[in-house]
This record gives sequence, structure tokens and C-alpha cells, in this order.
Amino acid sequence: QNIKASDRDWYPDDNALLASVEFGVANQYSRDLSKHVKRGLTAKVEAGYRPSLAPLGYKNSRYREKGKEEILVDDDRFPLVRKLFEEMLTGRYNRLELLNVADRIGLSMRPFRNSPTKKMSKTNIYHLVTNPFYYGEFEYPEGSGHWYQGNHVPMLTKEEYDRIQTLLGREGKPRRMHHKFMYGGGVLRCPCGTGVTAELKIKKQLNGNVHIYTYYHCTRKINPKCME
Repeated sequence: QNIKASDRDWYPDDNALLASVEFGVANQYSRDLSKHVKRGLTAKVEAGYRPSLAPLGYKNSRYREKGKEEILVDDDRFPLVRKLFEEMLTGRYNRLELLNVADRIGLSMRPFRNSPTKKMSKTNIYHLVTNPFYYGEFEYPEGSGHWYQGNHVPMLTKEEYDRIQTLLGREGKPRRMHHKFMYGGGVLRCPCGTGVTAELKIKKQLNGNVHIYTYYHCTRKINPKCME
């Protein structure tokens, strides 16, 4: 048995000390390379460029200097994705019904290499309408809690994105959200001495209009029977 490397073969009767030194050098090279790659990715995300495949409606730039790629607007799909968001914002469609909307307006996934263009799936729709990249921010790596301001053209405002997440909550799968209420955070106190909290309520009319209201009430931490 022997170990094949790029420059030579290693056999059991070779000098063990020399092999250990060369293996150590190779291992250190891998560690240094990993640090350099991570440092480069950190610099890239801090500059506002997400180092991955651009979401639907955008495209990665090509033929630019390495490490300075941009995420550009996809002129063909950007207006179609925006139209899909506008339909969602009306409150008349749930996530599954947006599949029919995507078919109607001609929105499909990008072809991959030589594969044909395919229709949107339920998973594609969910990832699209819950992706914060569309209002200008992104998390990298995903799940790390590290958020960055993107250097790309946003498709949504933060208010539109929050409204869509609220509408998704009506389907029984609300996303974790953080709201800043004008009179929250201990600004108001109930007559019983407890703080006042706030919550959002969504009212959908028969004509399809959706209204979002903010209600303030006692937290009832001191007096569970407080009616304020």
C-alpha cells in the first residue's frame, strides 16, 4: 500500500520523520488557506455583497475582477417577481395560490446549465416570499445571526416585507418577528401598576382588503383579573 500525492508516492518504508514534516506543512497550508478564504468572505459581506447565487429576480455579475463580483438586477425576472409580491400584498392570495399567479404572469425558475426552465414550486414560493434579501438585508452564514446591509437594488421596502410576513402568519405558520411599537417598552403603565403591551391584529374584509391594527392592553402580571 502507498499514499499518492500530487508530487510523489509515499511507501511504508519511507523516512517517517520526513513524511511527518511534509504532512505537517500540508496541514498548515490548509489551515492558512481556510483563514484567508474566511477573511475574504467576511470582507465581501461587510461590503454588502452576498457570496452565493443571487435570488430569483437578480443575477450574479460576470467577467469582473475576482472578489469584486456584484449582484445585479435581472431585467427579465425582476419585474415579474415584483408583480408576485404586489399580488401577495393585496391579501387576496395565500402562499399556495401564488403558484397560479406565477403561472399567469409567466414567472419561472432560472434554467440551470443545460436543464430546461421549470415552473415555480411550493418550496420556491415560500423561500421567495420569506427572503429578507428582497428588502435589502441578508444573513451570512444563514442561521448565524450575523446580518448585513446589501449593496444591491432592493425590490421591497422593509414595511412591505413585514406586511407579507404578517399575512403569512394567517396561514398558521407565522415567522418570528420583532416589532417596535410606539408606546411599548414600558412607556405606558396600567392603573393597576403593570406595564402595557401591544399586539397586532389583522382584519380581512369581504372585498379582500386587509387592515392591520395595533392594540394596547395590560400585561396582567400584577393583577391577572385586570380588565384594562
